[in-house]
Amino acid sequence: MDSKESGKNLSEITYSLGEDLSKKVIKISNDSLYGIYTVILSAGLYVMSNYEYDEFSNIDIPMLEDKDKSIVLKMNLSDYASYKDFLIHVKNFLSNIYSSNANTLNEDSYDDRCLLLLSNIHKETSEHLTRKYDIVMHFEVCDKNILVRMSYNCKEYLPWYIESVFENIIKTLEYITENINITFEDLSKKVESLNSLVYNKLNDTKKSIWKEATVNQLFEEVAAKNHDKVALICNGKSITYHELNKRSNILANELIKNGVGQETLVGVMTNRSIDLFVSILGTLKAGAGYVPMDSNYPQDRVTYILKESNINILLINDDKLKQLGKIKNINVNTDLNYLEEVSVPVVNNSSNIAYVIFTSGSTGKPKGVVIEHKALVNFIYGIKSVIEVTQTTKVLNATTVSFDIFAYESFVPLLSGATVILANDEEQNNVKKLGEMIEKFKVDLFQTTPSKMNLMLDDKNNSKKLSELKHLVIGGEPFPSEMLTKIRKMVNAEIYNFYGPTEATVWATYKKLNDEKEINIGKPLPNYEIYIIGENNKQMPIGSNGEIGIAGEGLARGYLNNKKLTSDRFIKFIDNNGNEKRLYKTGDIGKVSFKGEIQCFGRKDNQIKLRGYRIELGEIEHACIQYKDIKDIAVLCIDVNGEKSLVAYYIANEEIEIKEMRHFLVKSIPLYMIPQYYIKIDKMPLNINGKVDRLELEKIKFESSSYEEEEDINSEIESTLLNIWKSVLNRSYIGIHDNFFDIGGTSVLLLTAHSKIDEIYTNKITVLQLFDMPTIKEIADFLEKDNEKDIYENEGIQFPDEYFDIGQYDNYELLSQEINNKDLEILNILIEKLNISMEAVFLGMFNYCIYQITEIEEINTPIIKNNEVMGILIHYSNIKNMEDLFNLIDQKLKSRSKKITLNLSKIKDEKRYRNKVYPLFCIDKIGSFKELENSYDLIIRSEIVQGGVKFLLSYKKEKLLKEKVIVLFESYRNLIKALIDSIKE
Repeated sequence: MDSKESGKNLSEITYSLGEDLSKKVIKISNDSLYGIYTVILSAGLYVMSNYEYDEFSNIDIPMLEDKDKSIVLKMNLSDYASYKDFLIHVKNFLSNIYSSNANTLNEDSYDDRCLLLLSNIHKETSEHLTRKYDIVMHFEVCDKNILVRMSYNCKEYLPWYIESVFENIIKTLEYITENINITFEDLSKKVESLNSLVYNKLNDTKKSIWKEATVNQLFEEVAAKNHDKVALICNGKSITYHELNKRSNILANELIKNGVGQETLVGVMTNRSIDLFVSILGTLKAGAGYVPMDSNYPQDRVTYILKESNINILLINDDKLKQLGKIKNINVNTDLNYLEEVSVPVVNNSSNIAYVIFTSGSTGKPKGVVIEHKALVNFIYGIKSVIEVTQTTKVLNATTVSFDIFAYESFVPLLSGATVILANDEEQNNVKKLGEMIEKFKVDLFQTTPSKMNLMLDDKNNSKKLSELKHLVIGGEPFPSEMLTKIRKMVNAEIYNFYGPTEATVWATYKKLNDEKEINIGKPLPNYEIYIIGENNKQMPIGSNGEIGIAGEGLARGYLNNKKLTSDRFIKFIDNNGNEKRLYKTGDIGKVSFKGEIQCFGRKDNQIKLRGYRIELGEIEHACIQYKDIKDIAVLCIDVNGEKSLVAYYIANEEIEIKEMRHFLVKSIPLYMIPQYYIKIDKMPLNINGKVDRLELEKIKFESSSYEEEEDINSEIESTLLNIWKSVLNRSYIGIHDNFFDIGGTSVLLLTAHSKIDEIYTNKITVLQLFDMPTIKEIADFLEKDNEKDIYENEGIQFPDEYFDIGQYDNYELLSQEINNKDLEILNILIEKLNISMEAVFLGMFNYCIYQITEIEEINTPIIKNNEVMGILIHYSNIKNMEDLFNLIDQKLKSRSKKITLNLSKIKDEKRYRNKVYPLFCIDKIGSFKELENSYDLIIRSEIVQGGVKFLLSYKKEKLLKEKVIVLFESYRNLIKALIDSIKE
């Protein structure tokens, strides 16, 4: 079916649980529809939790009273020791929500939200509501079978994915009906096996490559076939394959004479010239690995790398780059001129080091990544199988030698007989000159980062220059979708998005983007494998967020001289098929999509936690750049006036209207992800690798006050509420239209806010009403209305399921018990000591009895006194002993100034919920008792009789089980007796 309203193509698949499993589910649910829904909902929530990397999982559920609204059930499964504990919490949540009818659509849900309903209960749920969701699970109890109709958005999900969700729910139900106390750890071992098919298909990348070959050996073969062909052009000079091979042989022999061989490291710090390639190839031919250092490196960094790598020989081409001490400096530009070429035999193997690249480390010191020949050869030929590089291809090399992409721009063309166009130090970071080089040399293949590409696209003169490219490769940073649109207008080339860390030898995945609307990182290169892993290094299901892990032939050996870090990042990993892999944990967050492609959302360490929310800065940037006039943007989480805040640094032709942009962003991301500050900059600072330099952005000074737009306060109530919210949420800026839960509010903080509001506006608003009105504006409007009537709302109390019977709300039954005068005299000792009333004791014991049964922290017991109804609310978290309880109740009975005149007709018409008990404690005799029976499930009253006090308990026998009510009544009497016995002592 097609949903025009939502723009979604919806399909349906119908399943059945089968009679055997259906019977088990019905049995464990005590044959209750609400029980069945609770069990199924818990299974659905558990299954969907496996599709999120966040600690929380969520499913939306329809409201009963409003067919167009739903509410999110959001839970952290790690909070529960067993499935039974989890199930109880789900049941309590449903009871609280459905009894209070808190009709609120949760604003934090995303576009791919899931709705789960039971048609037998949610009979009025509207099609308008269900069309909002990408997945809707319609369960229905039919006779002895439970059916399910799965509606899903075809644009987002494939049928096999929906089938896997259903199969996971089936498996979950099977295991929990057999053992409700099963732990989540044991359950996950039984349920997480349905993604093997997708992962196997994704990682079917095996390709035969000559694994024993070294890069220098392969270059010798290519050079022999392309003797007089130009291998390299730089600074107006060129060199043929034959000459490049000859010069590198001369250097290799010189290095061997100086003790260089297998597993030794040679430093390379030449300017960008032909000498750079001679140095690298000569080092490899000598059997050693090269350690590249940019000639512009600070001296401290050079010194550290030389020492850490135990380098004895440094190759330079300018005496200004010489290093002092024990280092032997060889100037490849001058020191080799009088040496003769002697062919060099292959003295290394594929397991030897090819290069070591030092990357930034979390400790502040760079870490050396060790790449072997076999990994580099695998990468080179993997790229060649994706991009056609031939002897006629010209490749522009504009990446610094200390960045691993330099290896791609160098070895892929050199092992293909192609020509490398090497940008010198001046040309390398000048986008205008790079455009001129592309045009002048008729470059076929150009690789760059998105940040640098943006600069090139901004220069209109590059339009013609870029149009002749045959291959455009983007890598090193996330590829914005809006950039692809710009590129397509200017470039006719094949466009690729590549992804991979240095530890996986440049890149591990790719995607060709010419005809694609969605940008992602595609699929693995040959002999690479991708897995999404959770916090316990376990494979995550398809569609779930987690850390991207890379396995296969392209992995680095590890980190130089750092076994601890190597073992932490390169782990032994068991996939869902039971196969052991060596896997590199990238630190990037991603997922395998439902279409079998890999998506990357940015660095794990770029994932921040702000006010309790996990936030991907890249997601905010993606939303922001969609706004009109924004050309580029970077979002940081930094300290502003002592408070962690989101700051957006943007490039635009004019200053943007902050309020307008905020309203724009709220359509695509939650409020808590919207930046508080917006800083216009002239250009985005880039680091040496062409990526956004976030450290430089942090240095930009700005006045925070000018970016906080405090909305107009219209009343004293709004001002009071604003101060309360600022205090509770610990925020300096809050708008009167901000949603409490979107700006860091939680259920616990809501209780705190309610307590503070109640101190000023006593009994004017309930916690559930705050939940329904989560903005200052809504609350203020509500409080400003005429509340003088102060109508008491009887919300009922959630009792355990075993207290309820199936039937109509009809007949009453009466139970009675007595306390003799002797015991009453003993009670009077306590009453006189505490200066309280007898009613406070009897009511207190009744309230406490309910607390023991329900274990609910807040018990609100309705009482009737002087023909008036009032609620006695007790927070047991504040009660230390029975004396505290009696004193508090006595105080409430004496001091409560606002009571509601009993209106039996109104009470009779109020909505009552099947899964709640509506008790009433009578202080005085009531004339119209029959009418009370129509409105309350459990009524307790006392009468003075000869010899003592007689307690009478009336209950609806068609709603409540007699044996359970007897237990409750006996518990009440036993509590009073225990109190009397304690006074005797």
